[in-house]
Amino acid sequence: MDTRNKALVSAFLFIVSWPALLSAGPAAEQSPLTDVYKAGPIRLDPDPAFGKSTKWSLLFFNPFCDLAAAPDGSLFIAGSREHKVFKFDPQGNLVKSFGQKGQGPGDFNSPGDLSVLDGKYLVVGEYALANRISLFDLDGKFHRLLTTKRAPFSPVALGDGKIAYLVNSYSGQGDEAKITRSVVIRGIDGPGETVVAEQTFNTNAIMVGSQSSVNLGDGTTGGMYVAATLEGNLLVGNSLQAYLEIFSPEGVKLSTVDLGLEPIAVTKDYIKRYKGYVLGEMKQDRRYAQGQMKEFLKKLEDASFDHLFAGFLPLYREILVDAEGNILVFKKAECLGDCPILIRVFSPQGRFVCETEIQEGRFGLAVDPRRKNMVFGRDGLIAMVEVKDAADYELRVIRVNYGPVPR
Repeated sequence: MDTRNKALVSAFLFIVSWPALLSAGPAAEQSPLTDVYKAGPIRLDPDPAFGKSTKWSLLFFNPFCDLAAAPDGSLFIAGSREHKVFKFDPQGNLVKSFGQKGQGPGDFNSPGDLSVLDGKYLVVGEYALANRISLFDLDGKFHRLLTTKRAPFSPVALGDGKIAYLVNSYSGQGDEAKITRSVVIRGIDGPGETVVAEQTFNTNAIMVGSQSSVNLGDGTTGGMYVAATLEGNLLVGNSLQAYLEIFSPEGVKLSTVDLGLEPIAVTKDYIKRYKGYVLGEMKQDRRYAQGQMKEFLKKLEDASFDHLFAGFLPLYREILVDAEGNILVFKKAECLGDCPILIRVFSPQGRFVCETEIQEGRFGLAVDPRRKNMVFGRDGLIAMVEVKDAADYELRVIRVNYGPVPR
């Protein structure tokens, strides 16, 4: 229940002016992204020219909005509540939208998890428990529907016509329940599935009575993470382990990346503080002030949170790959609530580069694998953010420069 998991604003960002990059005069030749990360914190200062004519606040009303960038700079955003995918040009202007709520070819049921396959197909997953993944061409024309043996989560395009995704299976009941997350690779031209990694975790739900439960996400139990490298290989992480594995599109293990992260032990005091934080957040929600919801909250106060945790906290909460192939690992902090966004940067070969931070300023940026809300492109960071000072809940898109701020 991280406050960063609140509704966000769909925002395309040029990443800001680090002091070392803010010299007067004509813009210098663009530096490698590693120089950007080494220069200091990344501040979410938007370029006002980006998407200036786009009415962002009228497009997105739900934080579950994923995005992907095409090779030509076009941007795609999936709106889960709208059951559509929106296409924007590189300047942030809306080009078109496609899709509608339904079960047929080209329809969506809460679309999400966008990625681009081999530079020509948009891969679209769905948040609903549907055993399918949709492919469209980059003009938004429906191409193919892929059926899967189990509901796929976090699908990501690799190379050579291959995609990867997570599938879940469950065992046990109540507080003894376990969830096994498997990483699967398959081709778009065949139904065969290859499992390349698998791990069993504690359940991430608190049982409140025999029929009710509250899901608290993977922030306590740990989880599996997938991303594609620049070469189209598969990057796999288990947030309870201090390394990542890289597989070929055929499922052959190629290498391992040592993250250099030290585990943080979970103590009784931390569990107590975590429970207090969760209950405090829920008590601020007016839905829990009366009737059955008030009784639900009372039962949750009496429930044990011990089973949510392994012996150590998860080491990170997201992995991404930027436009130059660098691997970005978003560290999991021990703090509760408004925690810093810390990133460990590794080269495409897996060598440690530096650690940096994203400073949100007047925006809120959720780091959550359930929504891929950031793309670190060659020209800027593209991200989904929440406007903190808006009079009402507002999602919008901004762009942040890697180089000097335009004058």
